[in-house]
Amino acid sequence: MLLKISLGLAILVGLATLYVSHFQVGGKINDLTEQLTTTKTTLEQTQQSEAKFKKESKDLRGQLDSTAKELGAATNELMAAQANAQEQRQRADKASTELTSVTAERNAAQEELNRWHL
Repeated sequence: MLLKISLGLAILVGLATLYVSHFQVGGKINDLTEQLTTTKTTLEQTQQSEAKFKKESKDLRGQLDSTAKELGAATNELMAAQANAQEQRQRADKASTELTSVTAERNAAQEELNRWHL
């Protein structure tokens, strides 16, 4: 009789173990497997995004360097053009002053010439 009870108890314990391992642990294993798959997918997407952003960053850095060089060249050209404009302005002012004085001298000379003709 004790043997039958022990055998029945062993069968019940085995069935309880099977139930726990199949339904409770199996569900957790399936959940963890799904989480792992999701995590792997997310990781791959993140790595692809990172590679894309690194490439874009490198391209943008190259464009920035190119733009900085162009800005330096444009600044130098602007300084040269401003210096040339200042020089031309000085020449124009000098020519205007000379024109005014020569015109005054010419007018004076014509007045004197007109006096001699009268």
